Amino acid sequence: MRKESGVYALVMRLESHRTIRIGQLGIFDFESGWYIYLGTAHGAGGLSARTNRHRRGDSDKRKKWNIDYLRQFAPISEIWFSHAPQYREHDWSWSVMRLHGAMIPAWKFGANDCYPHCYTHLYHFKNRPFVNAMRADLLSKGSHHQPIYVEPVEPYVSDPVSLQSMYGDLLKQYDRGRRFLERRQRSYYDGRSQIDMSERNLSFAKQTFDTRLLTEMAKEMNVSPALMKDDIKLASAVDTLVQNCNADVYGTLFHGPHPQSRKAIMSLSRTLDLRQQHRIQGVLNRRFRSVAPQVNDDDFETVAYNEVPSRLRRARGGIEKLECMIEDSGEPDAPLHR
Repeated sequence: MRKESGVYALVMRLESHRTIRIGQLGIFDFESGWYIYLGTAHGAGGLSARTNRHRRGDSDKRKKWNIDYLRQFAPISEIWFSHAPQYREHDWSWSVMRLHGAMIPAWKFGANDCYPHCYTHLYHFKNRPFVNAMRADLLSKGSHHQPIYVEPVEPYVSDPVSLQSMYGDLLKQYDRGRRFLERRQRSYYDGRSQIDMSERNLSFAKQTFDTRLLTEMAKEMNVSPALMKDDIKLASAVDTLVQNCNADVYGTLFHGPHPQSRKAIMSLSRTLDLRQQHRIQGVLNRRFRSVAPQVNDDDFETVAYNEVPSRLRRARGGIEKLECMIEDSGEPDAPLHR
């Protein structure tokens, strides 16, 4: 992380319920789960200095900000950040508040200087929040931002037993794939990808780097490279659905009353955005159990040229059937425009 100014979000996990005094703000109950704290860094040292201070979480250090009191009990899992010269903390706060399952645990937390423009800079989530949901929300609101990057802080734990209570199997697979995509993006940004930009075949150089990074991360996460590739495909598919639909996609796929299968997610991601929105909304409204496209779905798209004649014949048959129904009803003749 560079010494530039910008905005950041600390993604933290609180294992159990805590009652904590937050300086002069008061005493608050913090439920177990996930928390996002938002801040800006425009002083000396920029984002690097500010986030390094948050990482330490020393119980003995002077408590300067509201977050210092909570950090004693909540380790940081990830840091989301953007090297934006503008003051974007308010935009991020409102965007996080719109994410699925967001709750305000303490009014004015970290936001004394901008209340009531921001009600708080701390949000609680029962289930883990993901950065792409916020990216999609900011994009949908027409906000123009510098790229948002993710820096993992908590080391990856490959033991499935310890993670079972926190993630389902599908969510663990997504998390592995997402970590690869985020690290690759950061590597390109930081210039640590060891890609010779002057090399004539740049795409080959990137492919070589991706293969090396995939092998490295597969070993780090104790999975095979082949499994890691599948996880990356799953993460890309979920990200496509988030971009085309809305931030509620994560809740629909991973935490809803009917958690979705990998096959259903992959199948839906290969369709057009209208069909994706139809299936996702149907599961949200509990009209469907699965997001997988069905044969009885409305025809949202013609996926191949050779399907056009059959679609036209089907449409003509429907019109002729409607004409017969009108004639049988004894209604006055009414011309139909074909």
